[in-house]
Amino acid sequence: MKLDSPPDITIIKCLLAADHGFVSGNDLAHSLGMSRVGIWSRLQRLREEGFRIAAVPGRGYRLEATPWNAHPDTIRALLALASIDAGLLFFPEIDSTNSEAERQLVTGRQTPFVIAATQQIRGRGRLGRSWHSPEEGNAYLTFAFQPELKPDQMQTFTLWMGLNLCNFIHQTTQLPVGVKWPNDIMLSNRKCGGILAEARIDDNRIIDLLIGVGLNINSDCNTWPAPLKARATSLSHHSGAPVALNPFLAGLICSGIGAYQRFLKSRIEEEFRALWERFDTLAGRWIQAKPDQTTLEGKVEGIDRSGSLLVRDRRGRLIALRAGEVTLTDTYRENCV
Repeated sequence: MKLDSPPDITIIKCLLAADHGFVSGNDLAHSLGMSRVGIWSRLQRLREEGFRIAAVPGRGYRLEATPWNAHPDTIRALLALASIDAGLLFFPEIDSTNSEAERQLVTGRQTPFVIAATQQIRGRGRLGRSWHSPEEGNAYLTFAFQPELKPDQMQTFTLWMGLNLCNFIHQTTQLPVGVKWPNDIMLSNRKCGGILAEARIDDNRIIDLLIGVGLNINSDCNTWPAPLKARATSLSHHSGAPVALNPFLAGLICSGIGAYQRFLKSRIEEEFRALWERFDTLAGRWIQAKPDQTTLEGKVEGIDRSGSLLVRDRRGRLIALRAGEVTLTDTYRENCV
């Protein structure tokens, strides 16, 4: 294993890579250029942070459990084991992960990188809305990219990111999550996550692209404000058990970075279509939308190549909806959080 990370991350990587087997203290000390006492001291500090590490004379150290709460070095170690260089910056509390990403871009930080936080004070949503961001084991992430894409590719890329994140959530939790155009992740007709895309465009090219993700993972829905409880939910509420946060966050980041790389380097049309057909929650549904201060009612017939929502109105016209509020009008009604 390449040992070029800070010592704590390297130790966590080695323990994780052993897959419940033992890691020699001598090997750790030699690899890190430290004494056995120095290794013991760092392992003791990791225990204080929530790791369960067994020590057996003559065999070494074995990882039995990682911290339950978000632990940035564990996430970094898991990303390193997956060969994902995400440049993770982690904050226990922040105004907004998108705002911090903007600040990091101004300083010249190399992309891609990810801003993660356990709580946002001024979380941002679509159309200037705030995002309810309590400190309850949820995910608040922003992916920062410099893709040199055309502006008309932004909608497709945003949907592509949402589909890949949704696919990861489904594979990990087996929950029936879906995507509600343009940016919501849904579970049992309620919103459990949202995506906010923001871009800086110069000379008809996207120079900086931020993909903000808010996902309700381990929230206790009973503690939410009453209006929110009626239209939102969390993964743990539906699974009946809390989600192991660190491997989940690492996997979510891997999924987002992987989706970005595939979008740039390969033709994704077939995979995009398959994912959309699998996770689209609006197919065949009657909706009401409000694009450009007007009201449109009709039946959803999918999306076009640019990511616009195709709606057949009551007069039989097929209309491509580029943006706007979408409200279901057939079996239930909902609004974006």
